[in-house]
Amino acid sequence: MRLCLAITLLTMLFHPAWADTTNRAKQFSPVPGIFVGGVGLECRSNPTTIVEFLLITKNRRKIGVAIFDNDDVTYTFLPITKTTPRTYIAEQDDMEFVLDRQSLKLTLDRDYNCAAMGISDLHKAAQNYLRALLSENKI
Repeated sequence: MRLCLAITLLTMLFHPAWADTTNRAKQFSPVPGIFVGGVGLECRSNPTTIVEFLLITKNRRKIGVAIFDNDDVTYTFLPITKTTPRTYIAEQDDMEFVLDRQSLKLTLDRDYNCAAMGISDLHKAAQNYLRALLSENKI
């Protein structure tokens, strides 16, 4: 009887130590891993319905631009080709992104005012923007 009581007591005391407390579920992020630790920029122009969503890598070598294809948010990569104390410049084909590092003003085909945010928050904002665009569809 004492043995059963002792085993039960020991099992209750040490059982939490046997529990698997690690999170073994795979966590998938819709944002490419290269941007982890980076910064997101939501850039709006006039009218404010014109929006660009940018991700910048932690090492400040690449910019990701949100693209809305197949009713999903994906990112295309642009290398930052020139860095000055005041600007980041990324060029691809006939496009040039010039981002003022102090004022967060983006110059592309027009001027945009940007707000900095985390990469997950930026991706959620891009998804919400896509949902708003899709909600206007008739079919």
